[in-house]
Amino acid sequence: MKAFQIQTAEYKGITFLIKGYDDISAKLDDQIVATQTMNASPYMKNPRAKKEGKDWEKKLQDISDLLEEMLKTQRNWMQLEPIF
Repeated sequence: MKAFQIQTAEYKGITFLIKGYDDISAKLDDQIVATQTMNASPYMKNPRAKKEGKDWEKKLQDISDLLEEMLKTQRNWMQLEPIF
């Protein structure tokens, strides 16, 4: 299993930007699809396993949403930064 870390790059000596997020985003999407497929399987009959699968899917989706919001905020900040 490969560990992923959010990488940053210094920006104009005043802050840092998120970089290298494409790999993380792609892996998250792959894992969300795999979890959804597993949850939809007819072999997933155990209620406890179903609950854990749904919980895991929600956690992955929350992480994906958080990363997207961070990147959206970064893009907006970079557009507005020259004004300040």
